Amino acid sequence: MIINIFNSNNSYIQNDYKNTLTIVRMLSYLLNNGACSKKKLYERLEFYGYPTAYLDHALEKCFNYGLVSSDHGCRINDLNDSTEIKISNVTTTYFEKLIQKTSYLQYVCEDTPMPHEKIVPIDKKYPKPNSKSVTQKYADSRLESVKLFLEFLKTEELLEKNYIETHIDIKWKDYLFEFGIKLNNSYLSISDYIVETSLKQLSSNSNLEEI
Repeated sequence: MIINIFNSNNSYIQNDYKNTLTIVRMLSYLLNNGACSKKKLYERLEFYGYPTAYLDHALEKCFNYGLVSSDHGCRINDLNDSTEIKISNVTTTYFEKLIQKTSYLQYVCEDTPMPHEKIVPIDKKYPKPNSKSVTQKYADSRLESVKLFLEFLKTEELLEKNYIETHIDIKWKDYLFEFGIKLNNSYLSISDYIVETSLKQLSSNSNLEEI
């Protein structure tokens, strides 16, 4: 089973970047800082505005899909504040391989709440059974949906950046040192990481400037 790490709470609230980024930030923090207590993990994310309810949903999903583990069970109700949470090898696979694949991002496009203008309809991406339509047309639409998702993801991170720099007075680069993804001794936003590792060919016409 594969988890969509860009949908923590199934929230359709407009501009709810926390729904898109909670799981990513939670896993990135554990990757960058190592195993830590549930209390510390929550405190760091709550400091940056992530609601406890979102963290509970995200952590539950991470346990259910084997991305994290603990010595005190795998459900929120089994844990206490001192329970140590650590990532599994599955998380490493997601960050180093899966999110760099267009096939995974195509799935994500169809399972992440996004504005209507960022969605390519399913019937534009996949031919009907026994259809004799030109398959390249559908392949191009699937790639377009990935590009639109990356634009959406960039927008979500810009909203987060604005909130952090305006309301918490923390520089974005300092935030990414804690919650970004490390690549070649730099800590990147998740959208920049995807572009840098595998999707440069998609970014040329998508206005995906680094943030």
